[in-house]
Amino acid sequence: GSFLWEPFHVRHYDEHFSLDDIANTLFVDKYNLARKFKEQTGKTIINYANEIRCNVAKRLILEGTPVHEAARLCGFNNMSFFTKTFKKHTGKTPSAYKLSHKR
Repeated sequence: GSFLWEPFHVRHYDEHFSLDDIANTLFVDKYNLARKFKEQTGKTIINYANEIRCNVAKRLILEGTPVHEAARLCGFNNMSFFTKTFKKHTGKTPSAYKLSHKR
């Protein structure tokens, strides 16, 4: 089923936000939100958010957006964190991902 937080994340994937921000926006307890989210998805909210961000970054990179710009557009302000997170979610660094999909 659909999760209460989904609309928030779809609108804000490119922004930095915390569990507190989400809980305050939804008027719910942050600990209850985190627990329910993990029960329903098997993932933490931050891990899920980073997965969505990496999926958007993959699309941008394949469309020709420079890696640093794709990172910025997806809410990553730190390139080393973006590279580490991207690799965790895709198995490749952004540059390796780009090269592996060259036509």
